[in-house]
Parts: sequence; C-alpha cells; structure tokens
Amino acid sequence: MDAMCSGPKKKRTIQTVTNNNVSALGKGNLRFCDGTINAEKFLDMFGKLKGLLSGPRVPEATGTPGVAPDPAPDPAPKPVPPPAPEKEEKPADKENEAKKVDKPQESTPAPAPAPVPAPAPAAAPAPAPATAAPANPDQAGPEGEEAAPPPPPPIVINKYSDEQLRAVAKRMRDRLQLYKEKVTDQYASSPEISPPVTPLLGKDRYAKVIEERERQAEEERIKKEEAEKKKKEDQEKKKKEDEQKKKEEEEKKKAESKDEKEEKKVETMEDKKAKLIAAAWSSVDVLLKPIEDMMDSVVGKTIDPFTDRRYIAWLSLVTLAFNYNTWFITARLCFPYHTESAIPYWVALDLLADLIYLTDSIIFQPRKQFVKGGDIIKDRVLTKKNYRDTDRFMTDTVCLLPLDLLYFQFGFKSIFRANRLLKADTFFEFSDRLESIMAKAYIWRVIRTIGYLLFMLHINACFYYVASAYQGIGKTKWVYSGLGSAYLRCYYYAVRSLINIGGLNEPHTVFEITFQMTNFFTGIFVFSSLIGQMRDVIGAATAGQTYFRSSMDNTVAYMVTNHIPSMVQNRVRTWYTYTWDAQGMLDESELLDKMPLVMRTAIAVDINLTTFQKIDLFKGCDQQMLVDMLLRLKSIVYLPGDFVVKKGDIGKEMYIIKSGAVQVVGGPDNSIVFVTLKAGCVFGEISLLQSSKDGGNRRTANVKAYGFANLFVLEKKDLFDILIHYPESQKVLARKGRKLMKAKGPAAAKVEEEKKKGLALFGPKPPTPKLLRAVGGTINKRMIDKMKSATGAPAPAAAPAAAPAAAPAAAPAAAPAAAPAAAAGADPANPEGAEGEEAPPPPPVVYFRYTDDTLRNVMKMLRERTQMLKEKVVDPYATSPEITPPVTPILKKEDYIKLKEEERIAKEEADKKKVEEAAKKAEEKKIKDEEKRLEAEKKAEEERLAEEARKKAKILPDISCSCFDVLFHPIEEKMDTILGSTIDPFTDRRYIAWLAFVAVAYNYNVWFCSARLAFPYHNATTNPYWIFCDILSDVVNVIDIMVWQPRLQFVKAGDIIKDRAMTKVHYRKSQRFRTDIISILPFDLVCLHFEFSSIYRLNRFIRFESFFEFSDRLESIMAKAYIWRVARTTGYLLYMLHLNACIFYVASVNQGLASTTWVYDGKGTAYLRCYYFAVRSLINIGGLPEPVTTFEISFQMANFFIGVFVFSSLIGQMRDVIGAATAGQTYFRASMDGCVAYMNTYTIPKQVQNRVRTWYNYTWAAQGMLDESELLDKMPLVMKTAIAVDINLVTFQKIALFQGCDQQMLVDMLLRLKSIVYLPGDFVVKKGDIGKEMYIIKSGAVQVVGGPDNSIVFVTLKAGCVFGEISLLQSAKDGGNRRTANVKAHGFANLFVLEKKDLFDILVHYPESQKVLARKGRNLIKAKGPAAAKTKEERQKGLTLFGPKPPTPKLLRAFANLRKLKNAENLKRE
Repeated sequence: MDAMCSGPKKKRTIQTVTNNNVSALGKGNLRFCDGTINAEKFLDMFGKLKGLLSGPRVPEATGTPGVAPDPAPDPAPKPVPPPAPEKEEKPADKENEAKKVDKPQESTPAPAPAPVPAPAPAAAPAPAPATAAPANPDQAGPEGEEAAPPPPPPIVINKYSDEQLRAVAKRMRDRLQLYKEKVTDQYASSPEISPPVTPLLGKDRYAKVIEERERQAEEERIKKEEAEKKKKEDQEKKKKEDEQKKKEEEEKKKAESKDEKEEKKVETMEDKKAKLIAAAWSSVDVLLKPIEDMMDSVVGKTIDPFTDRRYIAWLSLVTLAFNYNTWFITARLCFPYHTESAIPYWVALDLLADLIYLTDSIIFQPRKQFVKGGDIIKDRVLTKKNYRDTDRFMTDTVCLLPLDLLYFQFGFKSIFRANRLLKADTFFEFSDRLESIMAKAYIWRVIRTIGYLLFMLHINACFYYVASAYQGIGKTKWVYSGLGSAYLRCYYYAVRSLINIGGLNEPHTVFEITFQMTNFFTGIFVFSSLIGQMRDVIGAATAGQTYFRSSMDNTVAYMVTNHIPSMVQNRVRTWYTYTWDAQGMLDESELLDKMPLVMRTAIAVDINLTTFQKIDLFKGCDQQMLVDMLLRLKSIVYLPGDFVVKKGDIGKEMYIIKSGAVQVVGGPDNSIVFVTLKAGCVFGEISLLQSSKDGGNRRTANVKAYGFANLFVLEKKDLFDILIHYPESQKVLARKGRKLMKAKGPAAAKVEEEKKKGLALFGPKPPTPKLLRAVGGTINKRMIDKMKSATGAPAPAAAPAAAPAAAPAAAPAAAPAAAPAAAAGADPANPEGAEGEEAPPPPPVVYFRYTDDTLRNVMKMLRERTQMLKEKVVDPYATSPEITPPVTPILKKEDYIKLKEEERIAKEEADKKKVEEAAKKAEEKKIKDEEKRLEAEKKAEEERLAEEARKKAKILPDISCSCFDVLFHPIEEKMDTILGSTIDPFTDRRYIAWLAFVAVAYNYNVWFCSARLAFPYHNATTNPYWIFCDILSDVVNVIDIMVWQPRLQFVKAGDIIKDRAMTKVHYRKSQRFRTDIISILPFDLVCLHFEFSSIYRLNRFIRFESFFEFSDRLESIMAKAYIWRVARTTGYLLYMLHLNACIFYVASVNQGLASTTWVYDGKGTAYLRCYYFAVRSLINIGGLPEPVTTFEISFQMANFFIGVFVFSSLIGQMRDVIGAATAGQTYFRASMDGCVAYMNTYTIPKQVQNRVRTWYNYTWAAQGMLDESELLDKMPLVMKTAIAVDINLVTFQKIALFQGCDQQMLVDMLLRLKSIVYLPGDFVVKKGDIGKEMYIIKSGAVQVVGGPDNSIVFVTLKAGCVFGEISLLQSAKDGGNRRTANVKAHGFANLFVLEKKDLFDILVHYPESQKVLARKGRNLIKAKGPAAAKTKEERQKGLTLFGPKPPTPKLLRAFANLRKLKNAENLKRE
C-alpha cells in the first residue's frame, strides 16, 4: 500500500503491506500515507487480529488486563445499571454471511481507500478513543469476571465492495510480480516511471543497434556528398541559362524599341485623326445644339429604350420607312416604274423616308440610355458618345450617305438607294419591343411570319420579271407574256412556284430550267420554314391550354381505369374546369418558379404582404421574414362544400383566403354556420406553433369552402425552415404564440393550466413497492427512536430485553454528540465501570465523511421539523418555511384540494362567461360591420350600375323584362319541377345535353344561311322547309334564353350564387344576354316586304358563345376528349372550305358563269363543284385553271395565301391535339427505347432485357402510364385525397396494425403510397432481407413460398391483402427487421408500397397513434415475430438473469472468518 502512496520501494515486505491493510480496514477514520497513525493503537489492533487468526490460546498465568473501550455515557443515573448490550448484527451482515467462504487468510496486500477531504473543524465529530482487545478473548477480567470482548467494527459487504476489493487484490498481485521482476531485471518497465527516450538494451542487442546506427550514418554521409555534387552541377547549369536569358532579353529590348518607335508614329497619326474627328463632331454638335435643346422639352434628355412608349411609337415610323425602302427599292429596280409622271412622287417619298432616318440618328439614337458595368448611364454626353462608338452608328451613317445625287449623272435609278436597306436593326428592335408590351404577342408573331413569306414572294416576283426581260418578254410560254399587270402576274407566278402548287408552264431553255429548279428548292425551304414557324407560334400561344387538356385527359383516364365513383370524377372535372377558367393555368408555382427571385418577390409582396402584416401572430416580426414566407405560399382551389380543415385533424398549415369565402361550421350535421370568412382573412395560424404533445396541434373547428375558394397555404415545415434565419422573430413568434394559444386555444389547455396550481402541482402519490415497505418499516422505527433520543426522551430502561436491539440502532445517530460526553465521563482507572458492570459498546467508527455529514444534516432538519410541529400544536397559524404564509388557516390536504378545485371551477365559469360575452359582442360587431359593408357594396353597386346605365343609355336602352316574367311565370314554375330552381353549368349533364341542341341550331344557321345566301337555294318548293327549319332553330334559341340561361348558377367572389332571382338578374345584366337578344331579333319579317333571303338571319351568327361553351363542357365529361378535338378541328377546316366555295360561286356570278375558264361553268351541282375548287385552291393541290383577269388573279392569290395559313395552322392544331392525346404513349415509348438502348450498350443478358420489356408493356397496358405519382402530383391535395381514400382507405382500415389509429393519419399514409408492378416469379421479399416497407396488393396475387427450392406454397394472397407491416415497427437490433419468409408474385402483381421512412415522418404529428402502434406492434411482434426473440426473452427469467457469482477475494474471506469466530464467541458466552 505504501507503493501506491509514495512510489515503489524495493525492500518493503508483504507482511508490512498486509498489516497496513488490516489497520486501514479496522479503523475507518484513519488515512493512509499521511503519517498520522498512532503506533500504540496500531500494535494493539494488530495483536488482536493476530490472535483471532491464530485461533484460541491458553491464557497466561499472569497477564495485564486488557484495556476496555470507553463506555458510552448514560443519559440519566440509574440505581441498577442495565446489562451490557449485545452486539446486534445488521441485516446486511446476516445476508452477506451466507456468501462468505471459510478459508485461511492469505497475506495479500490491499489498496488504501480514496482519501476523503477533511470537513470543516466545527462540524467534525470527536471520535471516541479506541483500545485494542486482549490477545485471548476468553481471558477473564478483574475480580474473576469475564471481560466483554470489544465489538468488531461494522463491516458492510456488498456486491460493489466485493468487486472493488477483488480488483484491488488483483492489482496488488500484479504489483508484487512487478517488484519480483525488478529484482531480477533492473531495466523492466514500471508504470510509475515515464518510459525513457531511448530504451535500455542488453549487451547483444546493444551491439547490433550500434552497428545498425553506424551503417545508417555511412549511408547518410554518402547521400549528402551526392546531393552536394548535384547541387553544384545545377548551379552551373543555372548560371549558363541566366547568361542565355540575358542575351535574349537584350535582343528583345532592341526589337521592342524599334516597335515602340513605329507605334509612336502610328499613334501620332491616329491621335491626329481622332482630334480631327472630335473637332468635326464638335462643330456638328454646335450646329445641332438648338434642335437638341428644343427636343429636350419634348423627348427628354435621355430615353429608356425598353419601357418608353414614345420611343416604341417612333420605332414604328422608322420601321415603316425601312419597309418602304425594302419593298419599293427592289420593285423600282426590277419593274419599269420610273416614268416621268411617277418620278416626283418617288422623290417625295424618298425624301420623307430619309428625313425619318436622319431624325432617328440625330435625335433619338443619341438619347438612348445604356448599361455599363451594371449601371444605367443617363448622362446625355455619355449616351451620345456611346452611340457614336457603336457599329450601329457607322451603319446609320452609311445608310444616310446621299448617293441619290448620282441621279444627275447616271439617271433616276433606285440602285443608288440600296444603302438604305442596311437599317435592318431598327426593324428587329421594333419587333422585340412590340412583343414585350403586347398582351398577346403571338398575333404579332403570326403577322411577322406572314410578312416574311410575302417578302420572299415579292423578291421572287422581281427575279422572275428580270429573268423574263433577260429572256425576252413574251418569247416563250414560261416567261412573262407582257399582258396585264406585270407585278401582279409575276407575283402570281412566284406564289405558285415557291409554294409548289404546280400547274406552271414548262421551261424550255437551260436558264429557264435552272431558274425553275432553284425556285422549287427555295420554295421547299420557305414552305417548311413557314409551317415550322406557324406551328411554333400556335404551339406557344396554346401551350397552357394544351397542358391543361393533357393533364385533364390523363386524370380522367386514370380515374376510369381505377373505377373511381362518378361523383368523385365529376368533382375532379369541375376542379380542372374552374381552375382553368379562373386562373388560365393549373399551377401558378410552375410559372413563378421560372421567374427570378426579385420578380417573384415583387408579385408576392403586391398580392399578400398587406394581408400578412395584419395577422396578429406576425406583427412585430422581421419584414424580410414575411417576404420569405410569401414566397413559400401555395395556391389551392377548393370546390363548393370541400372541407378545408376538419375538427380533430392535425394542423400542419395556415390559410389565407385569396378569393371566395369559407365558413366555420358545426353542429351534428355541420349545418350551423358560426362565421363566414371572406377574401383577405386568415385562419389556422395557431397550428403553426402548437406541438403534437397532448393533441395541441389538433383543429378545433370545421372549415369548409362556401363556393369556389382560392386559398394560399403556408405549411409548418416551411415556416420552421424560414425561422432558422430569424432568431429574433422566432422569439417574437414564441411569445405571441403563447398569448394567442391562451386566448384562442382549446378550453382543455386552460383547464390543464388551472390544474397546475397549489398542491395540485403534485400528482397522486405512487404506491410504495412491497420490498421497500418491508425494509422501510424497520428504518422508520429506528428513525423514531433516534428522534426520541435526540430530544432527551428517557432510555428504554423498563425493557431490558429490548435494550440490546435498541442501543445499536440509536448509536450511529447519537455518535457525534455522545463521543465527547463519553470521553469526559469515563474513568481510566476502571474502564469496565463501577461495581464490576460491563462497559457499554464503543461508538461506531465513521467510515465515510460524506455520509456522516448527510446524516447530521438530516438529524438537524428532523429536529427543526419536530420543533415546528410542536409549535403548530400550540399555534395552528404558525408559518411553515415550505408553504407560503396563508391568508386563511391551513387546511387539511383534502380540504385544501377541494377548495382550490371550487375556486378553479368558479374562475373557469367566470372566464367562460367573459369569453361568451366577448364572443357575443364580437359577433354583434361583426354583424354590424358586415351589414355596413353590404350596404356600402350595395350603394357602390347601385352607383356603378347607374353610371353604366347613363353611359349605355345613348347606345342601347335597358330592356325591361317584367312583362315577360309575368307572361312566362307559369312556364317557369312548370320547368322548375323538371330542371330545378337553378342549374350547375359544370356538372349537370342535362344542361350539356341541351347545349348539344343549341350547338346544332347554331351550326344550322352558320352553314345553311351562308350557303342559301350564296347559292340559288331559295325557290317556291324549298322555302317552306327553310321556314320550318328557321323557326325550329329560333325556338331552340328562345327556350335557351328564357328557360336555361336564367337558371345557370354563377360564381361571385368565389361564392356560388344559387338564388333564382339573382341568377336571372345576373344573366340579364351580362353581355351575353344582349348578344342573345340581338341574335333572336326577327329580321326575317322583312322578307314579307322584300324577297325571301337568308341575309336577314345573319344576326344568328353571333351566338357562337353557346357553341364554344358546349365544346368545353363536352371535353370535360369525355373520357377521350381528343376525339372531339380532332372532330372540331376537322369541322373548322370544312367550314373554311365551305366559305371559300360560297365566295368562289359569288365571284363566278360576278365575273359571269362560264365567261372564262377560271370561273364556275354552271354545269353539275354548283355547291359540289365550288367546294371542289375550294379544296384544290386552299389546300394548294394545283392543277387549277389559269386566272385571266386582275380580279381572278387577286382572288386566286388571296386563296393561296389563306390556304397556306390555314394548312399550316391545321398542321399545328392537329399536332397539338394528337400530341396531347398520345403524350403518355410517347413518353412510354421514349422511356422504353432509352432503357433498351442502355441495356444494349452494356450488353445486359437477353433474359433480363425480355423481363424489362415485359414490365414496360404490362405496366402500360394495365395502367396507361408508367408512374401514377407524376399525374397525381399535379392535382390539388383535396382531389388526391379523394382518389386515394376511394382506392385504399377500406383496405387500410382492415389492417390489424392500424386499427384504432387516427383516421387522418391513415389518409396521410395513403398519400405516401407508391405503385409498383412485379412480373410473374419476381420475389417481392426474400427471407433474411432487411424489411423497410409494407405492401398492399392492388391487383394480382402473391404467394408465400418456402422449401429447398421455394416450391412449397404456404398461402396465396389476393387483391386487398397486406403483408410486411411488422417490419415498419421492428428495429434492426438483433435482426428484428429481417424478413421471415419468401414472397413472390403469382402472375402480374400490382402492389402499393409504404416505406418505413414515410410512416415515421407521419407519426411525428400523431403521438396518440404512435402509442397505439407501439402497443399493437409489440403484440404483433410477439405473435408473429421470429422464435429466436421468444427464446431469448424466456431465457431472461429466474436466477438466470444473474451471471455466475464471482469468487470472493481472499482478504474478504479472512474478514468473514473473523466475523464467524466472533459470533461463535458470543454464542459460547451466552
């Protein structure tokens, strides 16, 4: 043990170490290594221990009586002293004696216990002096009486001490072995000494090490010599290279000096030129200074070229001048248009165009602002300099060179104005600026594309005339004949040649053939480019509509495939239709995501920042944080009656009403409307801060859409992601959130808060365990005895039998106070007491200072508590330090709790009344505000209507329909029983069927009125039939106007108006009503005065809105809407041909039937022949008769142009329609082809390739798509939820694992499901694999198989079954998440998969369901889990829970023997 205190000592014997250990264990209050051990006491104790270890001995004849320990002081003098109390063993001693083994003691060194810090001197107890026992315990004392043996110190042996002493004994053995090694080997390492820098070696090893070191030193010396040699060589090389570089640099300097001299000469020349140019421009600026100053007041000093509308208007004039030069210079250059009468007009137009060019270059272009290094330069001097330094200025200068002056030398020829064509940049700039400000830019794109085509034809016509003049006009049939208008005939040739119509005259010469072939090739390029341009223009214009149609078609096909109920299908169709009508797009986020952050922020701030600033929860937050929140908002449209939130659902988002309204409803059937929230209101914001603990994030009310409601949604996750960057706002939200939750939170929160007051803060006392009650009974009894002894209570003298048991129990507590008294009252001459009485046992030795202090403090507290309770007996109003001084007398615990509960209930009722009164006042105020708002809106509406009436009174007087209402009232009442009071125009199939009749009537008027107007179809025979059909179509229109249209429901501010009176008023105030009234005005009655003609029915054409409405409604209900789109596009083409046929017949009549070969000859069916001509003309088939007159040529060219436009538009429309219809199939084919190409690239085996192809083909055939999630992700949450619930909710509710869970949680799980198709024989799961998902069989079947080759089928699971759900809750510990069986697909199996990660993400919001799942999961794991788990669990029972008992250290066994010997002596003495 000294080795542990002061380092190793070589000559310390084992016996000394043992003696030290024994003395340490015998006296707990002594410390090792401090040098303060009393030698006399140490020797006495060691002699006593030696006598006990050597066994009983014969007492010597003469001996010195042993010194007995000091007796304990008596509390009071007694006439008869009590007998010496016997030492009572503690329960721990009795229990641990059974564990000790009786073996002889070995002299094993033991470690010293850790030194305990000395306590304060005032608090340290005075230890009682102890004396050693006699060597022979049986030796009698004076006067022939046996002296009582001193009691051994109380040794507590427990498991922890056992292990510690065993570890100490092991270390001591290791230390002894180390000392033995040190005696034999002085170089053996010691744990107390740090290892030396160099090891100490033996002779042989030392010689080898010395040799190795010498060899290494020699090698290092050789290396250093080689390195020095190499260094010298490198230095010599470097010197040579430096000399060579110096020579080269000198030569370069000489050459550079020569170049600098030459450059200086050039620079001087350039400087002179620059100075001359600057001087010239300065003179020009001086001349133009008055004009510029005058224009500054009109245009401004500088112009923004992107946003200034005046500049764009000016660019239109420059574009006109450019087009004049481009078209007429080429025409005047080729055609003989320079005559004496025309030259003055050409000169005037040329001067006007040049003036526009000059004004642009002098006034507008130098004022254009520009960007330099990101800065917008607005300084006039800098903008002028920037313009003059650009290439555009050089181009503009060349354009303005007056080459026209050469007219005087060479004659009036437009070739000298060819430089004006260089100003093409202005035209393209104007085109870009016009597109940027137009709302429908595709119109300008179409016009520009047609302009390109016309100019190409113009250039070709010019070339054709030049070629004809070169060949000789009229010399061959191919060239221009010289008859008629030269430009018109050549342009007609160019149209037929470039558009490849055919029917041209055959070229004869080589020049003619070459020219014609070049024309054909150019025409192919031009025509294909035109078709591509038109397709792109039309595709870009209808991209949104195409995307909408494609999404809706795919969704309808998906719902039909999965047999979704018709009600859900109708709601989905209604959502698509309304969203497209209201927004013009399905998802605003897709459009906004393509915009830069600055633009998105500007739009979001303009729309919603004011609303956000009004929310109480966000007042005082950082403005930038609010802007970040605005960017996370998502727009969702809810249909009428859709529940936005339901009571009891988990709240994960807040809502802002963008348009429409929502209602907070309640009652048994949600028929009670508590409040209606309009646009700009906010709800659900409390759920953003509430946690899922104790259901704090549950919704407290039902909120449903009142009409069509467009809401902005902010999710809790997005808010938390934002708050990371705003700690101050986070604190503000936390503080305000607590206040809002107190004010608006559920009553349960208040109840729980009120409960946590007073004594109710302490929960019910848990029952005391049985074992603790058994042990605690004795402890309490002893503690009461200690309290009595501490307060001066009389000792139990009347109970001698109980004294031995009571004395040891009271001794530990009274030791600090009793020890000094014992020392003072003891008589050293007679240690055994007067009259031969046995001395009382000595006070117990203190082993742990900390325990001693703790017990002392406990005793002090108990005394204070006793004194306080005594005072309370006298004065019940005495204060208690643990309880705040009460205003009223202290009550019993039950009475106090009852009183507090009554106070809480009273306060709760008072708060409830206050809340009800506040809610009533708020409701009254809200009603008043609503009434005021309605009155204001009504007044504003009346003023608006009055203003509109004043404006329209001059054009069209209001139509009073009161008389018609009276007349048609019986009919309307009768129709109410059939149609209902109002009609939903989106979903009512009866209305769509009626629209079909209206569309037929409209098509009758559109087709037959135009045909009857052009062709001679009015005669006495056919007129009655025409009159009947006309009346029938008019009746349909009248019924539609009087019966159907006034019943149509409409949306106003998101609300669906279903009141009949309001729908009627709304229709009659709409523009459609006026159009419908004009369309049925009976102009046919004029036929009674004039001849019968269909021209009086042309007003029926304006009812085209009914046709387009029918088209949209039909698309929304058709499963394959692309069929109707193809039919509609074909109908447009046929109608264009129909109109062309009518116009051709009218033109033929105007020219004279059969007057030329081009017109209709009057034979056969007129309509059919004219329609045939229209088909050949518009579709550019060719082979038409040659037009002769100018009218015929112009008509034919117009036909060709219209045909090109119609044909290209038709191709674009059909491409979009067919592309939208086959988008899914195209994606499937592209995916499959890409996959096959990938497999071929990496030479995947054919068997795998065939399985992949089979998977693609089956998935497409079964689902009509490869991934359902791509389609469903585009739908709103409400629609996705409706479809998912219809497909899988019933199946989920049947799963035993999820029974009893929150229904909303099941719905959230449904939205996380993924569909996977397995081929026949595919293993879904394999035995031993890690389980991370569960499966629901959507269609097909799977088999649970086993056996050596998996040929044994245990069970077959069909559609609707579930497997793998246990793996969602099992952990990876001990392989608990391993699959226990093989499951493979039996045929094609379509499965829904739910991953464990998705389940855990959902369970965060559902703590109650989490507990249910945990409980059910444990039960299911016990029932279905692997047998290994049960075996291990059952193994942990009984005594097997404890490992094998470690052997008791020898030193402890020695002390056990000591205790047994002592007990034996006590028994003998008794």
